Amino acid sequence: SLFLVVSAALLVGLLFRLGIEQRVNEIGVLLSVGFLQKSVRRALLKEALLIAGVGALLGLAGAIFYADLIMYGLRTWWLAAIGTPFLFLHVEPLSLATGYLIALAMVLFATWRTVRKLSKIPAPALLAKVTHIETAKSGKLARIVAKAALTGALLLVLVSLLIGLESAAETFTFMGSGTLLLIAGLAFLSTYLRTLRFSA
Repeated sequence: SLFLVVSAALLVGLLFRLGIEQRVNEIGVLLSVGFLQKSVRRALLKEALLIAGVGALLGLAGAIFYADLIMYGLRTWWLAAIGTPFLFLHVEPLSLATGYLIALAMVLFATWRTVRKLSKIPAPALLAKVTHIETAKSGKLARIVAKAALTGALLLVLVSLLIGLESAAETFTFMGSGTLLLIAGLAFLSTYLRTLRFSA
């Protein structure tokens, strides 16, 4: 479930980033006619906050409805598989508020980061819908992350094999090492692709 939550948060951020990049020529027009980058950034952040605020409220209502429907299904349609009809939805206001704030923070961060990246591009290029300029980066950070994640995954596996952990700790070790291996693989792939791009 943690992977699903993180994936959903990243998807929301990417959708807002894509929405801004599709309007990059509008940003170029505003900058060309004299608007300051600070003003454009503030306007886009306010727009994203309004859209995300309303959308997150609708999402909370939909989440409560969906969870209640699942509980109803477990009490009725899938009662034979569960074995008890005493399942009811319990909603914590703190959990709803936390999810709401995390969604808003993710949207604002994605918007701010996208606008910050676009602010480094000249206005004429923005008018031509250029969303980024290729720069030759060393990829040093990606290599460090890859090596650190791979080392952490190997250490977790060695600890679980040598010490012998309880079932809960084994599950944590398995999930942790798998996550670290995924991060290491993505970092190594990023380094490899960057090498291909700038060696051509």
